[in-house]
Amino acid sequence: MSDPTPILGLKLEAGTIGWALVDLNHRTIHAGVRVFPTGTEHTLTGKEKPRAETRRWARLDRRNRRRRKQRCKRLVRLLTQCGLWPKQRELQANLLAMDPYLLRRDALDGQLTPHQFGRILLHLAKRRGRLHASLKRHPATSETFHQLEIRVEETHARTIGEFFAWSRLHPHEPIRRRPVSRHMIESEFNEIWRAQKKYHRQLLSDHLYGRLHRVMFHQRPYRYPRQNVGWCDLEPNDRRAPRADPIAQRFAMLAKVNRIELAASNRKRRRLDSEERELLIDVLAKSRQVSISQLRLVLRLDDSVRVHLHNKDTDGLTGLTTDLTMMQPELFGDSWLIKSETEKEGIVHSLLTLNSDEICQWAENQLGLSRSSAKALSAIELQRGYVRYGRRAIERLLPFLEDGYPLRSSADQPGAIERAGYSGQKSTSVESLQTSQHKHPDPVVRTTQIELRKLLQAIRREYGGDFQVRLEIAEDMKVDRRGRERIAVRRRRIRQRRAQARKALEGVVDPVTVEQIDRYVLWIRQNGKCVYTGHDMDLRTAVDPQQSGIDHVLPFHESLDDSLANKVLCFRAASQAKGDRTVYQWQAESSPAMFRQICSRGEGLPYATYRRLKQKRGYPDYTIRKHLLDDHHVSKSMRDIIISCGFRDVESIKGRRQCRFDRMWQFDQCMPETPWPLDYREDYRHHAVDAIAITLFDRPHLLEWASGYPKPVTTELWPGFRSQLTKLLRDMHVSHKTQKKVGGALHEKTIYGETEEPGVYVVRRDVRLLSASLIKEIRDPSVREKIINHLIKHGIDPEKSRAIPTKVWDEPVWMNESMRIPIRKVRVLRRDATIRPIRGGTAHVKPGNLHHMCLFEMPDKRRAKCMTVSVDVLEAARRIQAGEEIVQHQHPDMPEARFIMSLSKGESVMIEWEGQEQLFRFITAASTIGRMYFVHHAFKGSWSDSRGRIGRGPNSLQARKVTIDRLGRVRRTAG
Repeated sequence: MSDPTPILGLKLEAGTIGWALVDLNHRTIHAGVRVFPTGTEHTLTGKEKPRAETRRWARLDRRNRRRRKQRCKRLVRLLTQCGLWPKQRELQANLLAMDPYLLRRDALDGQLTPHQFGRILLHLAKRRGRLHASLKRHPATSETFHQLEIRVEETHARTIGEFFAWSRLHPHEPIRRRPVSRHMIESEFNEIWRAQKKYHRQLLSDHLYGRLHRVMFHQRPYRYPRQNVGWCDLEPNDRRAPRADPIAQRFAMLAKVNRIELAASNRKRRRLDSEERELLIDVLAKSRQVSISQLRLVLRLDDSVRVHLHNKDTDGLTGLTTDLTMMQPELFGDSWLIKSETEKEGIVHSLLTLNSDEICQWAENQLGLSRSSAKALSAIELQRGYVRYGRRAIERLLPFLEDGYPLRSSADQPGAIERAGYSGQKSTSVESLQTSQHKHPDPVVRTTQIELRKLLQAIRREYGGDFQVRLEIAEDMKVDRRGRERIAVRRRRIRQRRAQARKALEGVVDPVTVEQIDRYVLWIRQNGKCVYTGHDMDLRTAVDPQQSGIDHVLPFHESLDDSLANKVLCFRAASQAKGDRTVYQWQAESSPAMFRQICSRGEGLPYATYRRLKQKRGYPDYTIRKHLLDDHHVSKSMRDIIISCGFRDVESIKGRRQCRFDRMWQFDQCMPETPWPLDYREDYRHHAVDAIAITLFDRPHLLEWASGYPKPVTTELWPGFRSQLTKLLRDMHVSHKTQKKVGGALHEKTIYGETEEPGVYVVRRDVRLLSASLIKEIRDPSVREKIINHLIKHGIDPEKSRAIPTKVWDEPVWMNESMRIPIRKVRVLRRDATIRPIRGGTAHVKPGNLHHMCLFEMPDKRRAKCMTVSVDVLEAARRIQAGEEIVQHQHPDMPEARFIMSLSKGESVMIEWEGQEQLFRFITAASTIGRMYFVHHAFKGSWSDSRGRIGRGPNSLQARKVTIDRLGRVRRTAG
């Protein structure tokens, strides 16, 4: 018999890769952990967002501001050329001091000078309103516009400018913070132009009208570049079809209908029969949305039947929305049904690419619609986005979907893709896999792919590549952003529920173990009753192993299912009577009435448990293969990455049982102690332990585990295996990726104003965000006095109170009550030594995050004195732009100081801690005082957690900088 091949185990999670190489022949273990930033911010917190999102929105804001400035500059240049704006700055200042709303009102009835008319045009260009085409997705804003139009009509104002001039005389009518539509501003421009043209016929020509209108109201058409549309998954040379295309909508509808499964209480899942399918398709063809409850009514389903849609549309199924929209009487009516597919495709394409004005003109000229119908057509909103397939592939797949075949193959029948002649198989050659690297759309998966490839190359260089690879991917890697948010919510609820259980058991049992918490959770879930007997069970009995026990609904040796969904809490006698059988095998034949009662009591349990109670048998035939093979698409992509790195024998396993598997091996007892009390899962090294368990996750060890459950596995792979593992974990250094890239926000958004006192700046703050300590920092004495009087009026003393309730600001603080002018923002003094000037000293900002910190040593007669120099991202970006070194080894003020080292986020240092040298990673520093903060290399929690974190000043830091490579080896660095 040949020697066993070494096995490389890989455990992949978001931002972490644990690896272990176990050689049973030479009895050696190599393991490590690689930690890196995920491709998103706040991953697994429920607030996940792409890292580039903040930067992208800031870039869009800068672009919009630049375009507004360009538009105003072009307009001023044009007005100056035609004599509507003066060149002298004194005259310009006089015009800008005039009230533009009064000028807009007077321009409708009397003559204005050309310069006053130019002042109106400048005001209209700066406040030209929002275009109606951009409001289709914002019905609330459209309703605000409609209410404003009604208010303008009630005051008998001819234009929006005349209404705002009337509002000047009525302080209760606000002008600011009232969104205005582009149509209202453009209509006022036309009214004022017609009124003033009577007095300036030669100056206000039609040619000038066109030039001014184009500069003031031109809107860049939104074009979605065709090269940004993805390629069809089946036809490599065809672009994906838009979701609004009628044939694409019918394709999507049929694919979802053919995939629906119904699960009755007494039978397996089944697909819809032909009658149910045709009935549902007819309803969907006439409805925009069919909810699950409506679907039940259509199919006349009993309450016990569960509906499985197999998609993310939890709200139900979407119908043929485009056809229903186009068949409205004011659009095409029934004539839409007789149009060819080519005509429909052309109409949809035009609606998705043209703006509102172009659609109106095209609909009248090309489609022959009336003016009202063309306007209604331009106002509709079609479904956005693209399906995964192109039109050519959809046309080939549609006949098979119409016949009821599912889109993809299942265990019992081939799918429409295979029947249409598409194999659906990708090439597995190394060359083809290398050319398709890092193409996954999920940034978390894409970042992990990159780090995995680099880690595998390092492992191959160090240990070779002649071994088997066994891969396991965590749950958070197999879902999208919304799925990770759901996982975060579910985990948070589980932690809260188990924390409540631990608190409730503190006075009942000692100590509170994981098994006792499971018992309490099951006892609460079952409402204090035994599922098998129906008798009441008090808490003392529930936690007493002599009287009650946790029973596997499906026998563990057949299902290998140790989750709570497969467990119930019952009396010990009932558990012994059931034995290693399913409930059906135990009671269905010998006592059918008892079996029905058990199933009836199980209806109040989670459906996963209820389904197992009614299941006839476990999974003895294919359980090992079922739990060893993982065919998820993310697992396949990771497997392709591994194959492209030269590893041929690769298998991906499911890891839902793995955490219990390594618990049965008692690997957690091999974890070394840390300077701080940490939970097992709060130590990064547990990922390496998981990887070691993955190497043992095969058929023989699973059978040994199943046969001996719940007793722990006491046998060792070889003599001294556990002691070798303990030493490996104790000496392991977790490899953290350093973050030296100059990216992100260079400084905060807030702009500070300079004062006469150095180090003191002024900033505007919303009164609702004021704290009691900021009241005395309000710069304007009169405003400060009004704020203090307002707080005292509501019974709040700013000198004694810490927080100010928000309801205090529901009543406005008046700056001028007679004019109804409220105080919304105040200027507050800010003392901060880190604020720096930009734009030639015209503005001041607070720099962004710390990029790195340099540590210097200054010789002294008594003792060498250390000092730090903090370099923020703003300064690092300036050095790059100036062509300077980012890390400068010379002190900016003391050239004689000796450079010791620089520290960036994630870099590692060896620090003396409790008599031994420990590895820490640098996190951040207080730049004003130079205090540096480090976190233990194995601590997985947040750096804000005091556990695992230490702080050191420049003089108290006794450390040496090191580099930890991807395999966890220590390399000394010069600084």
